[in-house]
Amino acid sequence: TIGLPLGAKMAVSFTESRIQFEPDDRLFLYTDNLVEASIRGEPVGYERLIAGVTPLLSGEPEGICDRIFHWHAGITDPGPMNDDMTVLVVHHDP
Repeated sequence: TIGLPLGAKMAVSFTESRIQFEPDDRLFLYTDNLVEASIRGEPVGYERLIAGVTPLLSGEPEGICDRIFHWHAGITDPGPMNDDMTVLVVHHDP
């Protein structure tokens, strides 16, 4: 489709690409609070997110989301979140 990615502003540039899903592949999408939430004053960050989430990506998508939220709650500072946190897992099961 033609248009901007979700949440993008007009001044941003991006490259469109396509991927081919193979059977049993998973696509993991998330909002920014997953990496921006705090661990002792420091953000979770992309490296910690990848290391923590990768082992959780097997099984049914509903269980994956639950495991990701549980993992995240276990490593981040307690208390209310300052932003939303959304996770979407798509499983290609032809």
